[in-house]
Amino acid sequence: TQVRYEEQGTFVELPYEAAIKQDASGITVTLARTGQVKRAGALGPLPVHLEKTLFVPPGEEKLTVRYTIHNKGQSRLQTRFASEWNIHLLGGGGNDQAYYRIEGHKLENDRFDSTGEVPQVEHFHIGNHWIQQDIGFSLDEAATLWRFSIETVTGSEAGFERNHQGSCLTLLWPILLEANQRWSVTITCTGNGHRG
Repeated sequence: TQVRYEEQGTFVELPYEAAIKQDASGITVTLARTGQVKRAGALGPLPVHLEKTLFVPPGEEKLTVRYTIHNKGQSRLQTRFASEWNIHLLGGGGNDQAYYRIEGHKLENDRFDSTGEVPQVEHFHIGNHWIQQDIGFSLDEAATLWRFSIETVTGSEAGFERNHQGSCLTLLWPILLEANQRWSVTITCTGNGHRG
């Protein structure tokens, strides 16, 4: 099944302003940009400022990502915010070593190349037992998780073949911001080595 969602913001169209800071606590990269967000039935888009901060502490397998959205318009902003991650863990072809584990949810298919939607996700893991990798994700606000295999199609002597290139996981949050209001969410990723 193919589903299409239109990009409502202009944030993918131009580069972000970037700032890098390194000190004893770690490395911080801040990406910021003001763009426009379209609204259904509205005459014009709203100006919105998006800031993405990435922080890596020294000596830890940890990445903290914080998004802050600021409605700079004079009207209410009601939309969804999505954070998309594309990850490759050698998990194609229904590989039983590669997985999704979502705390509080039993997946019908937990393979890394599976497709699905899970509401109210706060903690989950992706990994591959064979390569002894596990990545834990913690969200400070529950999100809906979409997951699907990224595949290419190639021609061969046997005909067309699908090739797994990785897994796309997309975290979605509904947002309702009045004029000049801000919203933030933090995603913490931790490398855990093999979880057995």
